[in-house]
Amino acid sequence: MIVLDPSAQRFFEDLCRRFAAGQLGILPTDTLYGLSCAADRREVVSRLFALKHRSKAAAVVPPSIEAAEAMVEPSIRGRLAGLLEGYRGPYTTIWPVAPGGGGLAEELWSGGTVGLRLPDHWITEVAGRCGFPLVTTSANLAGEPPLVDLASLPPALARGLDFFVEAGRLEGPPSQVYDCRVEPPLRLR
Repeated sequence: MIVLDPSAQRFFEDLCRRFAAGQLGILPTDTLYGLSCAADRREVVSRLFALKHRSKAAAVVPPSIEAAEAMVEPSIRGRLAGLLEGYRGPYTTIWPVAPGGGGLAEELWSGGTVGLRLPDHWITEVAGRCGFPLVTTSANLAGEPPLVDLASLPPALARGLDFFVEAGRLEGPPSQVYDCRVEPPLRLR
């Protein structure tokens, strides 16, 4: 597994190249470390869920608000931009998914919803630079505590990764989750 330094020259370009090639890695976010991959590539999304030993959906970081609008049910697109901007930071918002999943791997929307996240962090910029959505979900095995640093990376998780972006110890709480299918949005976690 390769450890990447976010201060390295051409870091963003390297990440985009890795994601476009179907690689799976761990990135820091504004809360915790997260498993991340290209959200529109089914093979790597399936690999992510197999690695975590779960089939539950994960949050998606869209490359733009316009891309996020294409992922949700057409009838609610008008209110998405305003609500998403209001939930920028440590929040995941749940929306009814667009017919066919809006270009996302089916595992991310098979339950009829899509979770969108706009972290107040450079991972959002990475999605924009790549031009495709990224998955972000806690970097842990199902039922285990979240990963806080590279030293505590479980070997079972490390074996399935292509890279890790080191950012020291992260102990923020997980993102809060809001159901935006109802108005006002309902806090789920």
